[in-house]
Amino acid sequence: SARRGRAQADRGARGDRLPDPRRQRLGAARPRRVHRPHPPRAYDGSGYPTGVLGPEIPIEGRIAAVADVYDALTSDRVYRPAYPDDLALELMRDGCGTQFDPEVLDAFFATTEPESTITSTPGTSLPETVVAAEQLPITSLRLEDLAEAAAAAGGGLVPGPDARHRIDAALRRFCASGDGRIIASVYIEDHDRLWCVAQVGYDQVRDGFALGQGVLGRCVRDSATIFLPNVRVDSGFIAAVPNIVSELCVPLAGARARAAFNVETVASRLPEGCEEAVAPLVESLSAVIDDVASAVAIDVTTMAHLCVHASSLRGVAALAEFATRAMGRLLDLEAAQLDLGASPAGPPASFWRRPASVLQPIGADRVGVALATGLSDTTVTVADAADIGLTGPDEPFRRILWVPLRSGDTLIGTLVGRSDGPIELDPEQSDGAALLAQHMAALIDVAQALRREQRAAVTDSLTGLLNRRGFDERLAEELARAERAATPLALVLVDCDDLKRVNDTQGHDRGDETLRALATLLRECKRGGDLAARIGGDEFGLALAGADLEAASALADRVRRDLSADGAGTTASFGIAVYPDDGVTGAALLRAADRALYEAKLGGKDRLASRA
Repeated sequence: SARRGRAQADRGARGDRLPDPRRQRLGAARPRRVHRPHPPRAYDGSGYPTGVLGPEIPIEGRIAAVADVYDALTSDRVYRPAYPDDLALELMRDGCGTQFDPEVLDAFFATTEPESTITSTPGTSLPETVVAAEQLPITSLRLEDLAEAAAAAGGGLVPGPDARHRIDAALRRFCASGDGRIIASVYIEDHDRLWCVAQVGYDQVRDGFALGQGVLGRCVRDSATIFLPNVRVDSGFIAAVPNIVSELCVPLAGARARAAFNVETVASRLPEGCEEAVAPLVESLSAVIDDVASAVAIDVTTMAHLCVHASSLRGVAALAEFATRAMGRLLDLEAAQLDLGASPAGPPASFWRRPASVLQPIGADRVGVALATGLSDTTVTVADAADIGLTGPDEPFRRILWVPLRSGDTLIGTLVGRSDGPIELDPEQSDGAALLAQHMAALIDVAQALRREQRAAVTDSLTGLLNRRGFDERLAEELARAERAATPLALVLVDCDDLKRVNDTQGHDRGDETLRALATLLRECKRGGDLAARIGGDEFGLALAGADLEAASALADRVRRDLSADGAGTTASFGIAVYPDDGVTGAALLRAADRALYEAKLGGKDRLASRA
């Protein structure tokens, strides 16, 4: 087939003006490849590390993105034959606004297909409710027919059980009037993502949208109706089936649930005023959507939603909070907590309880007693609290749910649920609790390993203080805070005097002991919010938030006197600089403190110096 896209891309790469696609068609000859100063990247910016996106991408790059994909799809590959032109165009249409500039893509389409028709995809099957003619003219739906269908579909929707099935039946009645040109869906928010409740007409159901993603995500996030007479003009449109022309997305106003009703048209255009036309159905859907949200059950769909959301979380704290909340809701508990490790110490990583509950977290010592009974050898255990030593004189709960979190042979933690009444789990609930616990254990294990690596990256292995990288990062944060609050910040550089002599005469082990002793002294003398770091070699740093020169000098002199008095013969010199008088950046303060430290060394060591 003709390589029109490639020709346009190479012409754009040379800086030529793109010809009007309605007046010129390019020949079949493939032009030679030329160097592109702006290689093709995705229109949404995902290919640019600098964050360039949309119209900021050079025009030649946006043209090349379209041409290169078209060329790749319509060329033979060792792993597949070339796609037909019309199938390639349908595949590219799905990337409108995300991978491709909509205007460039429309200009390219105008050179390859008639303007007044939309063509179905050869070699693919459309759903039964979607018209699958070879070539369909774009027509407008009648507003009266749309209103009549919405009224009929919403009339049978009343609150009650089996809300999903009744919503599905209502959508089918609504879409039946469109002769295959109307497709519709209802999505509900669950754990910050949108999940399909019911749909009619889609051969591919996309699930788990993030809030803000696509038209649906924006509609729910902003609680605003979105009407697109032509979906191609919206860069956020996500195509689920071919030949979509218009889209209407309306938020559903449930008392608790956040959801949306979405209507799309195939080879037809929604008329102006369609929002008012579907209002009766929207009102009926809003009245029953809370029934979907409140129907908490452990089934494949619910577990899939939970696992997908859990996998999107980052950090042990967020994962622990989610685990307790999910377990408490799913199993109708009064309270739940997650304790980390095989021997818990301190408060639980997360504690959840019902709004009316007065329960407090179980102490780590008593959780440890329960662990000693061997509860964690089983997958899920329900027991009387008294039998495992977890009741107290003023605690109202009587039953305990004990779910260990294991990753391989390692006990990552324990989920402990409580209830005043009986905890009766059917097999599905027990399996669901075990599955959720296993998934959470794996995620928490990974998060803990990542946290250990992150800490190691900013920690000095000899002293346990921050290293230079960690100190620089934290110092920048403290300076930003000092600037916002208009407060001083003191930087103290500490240099261990004559450490080389100690290494040469007593060995490096003795030198390391000296550095560790100085690090311990710095840790003991600094305040809780101060930073202490080993900058490198025998040099240490202190960042004292809110401290002026007088306060910094007092703390530094205390360290100096305590070090001199320890009997080991070790002394240190100190250089002090204060924000903002001596500098407003970390680098400037370090230079000022370093010059002051040099003066202290020249003055005889074992002393303080500052730029003041």
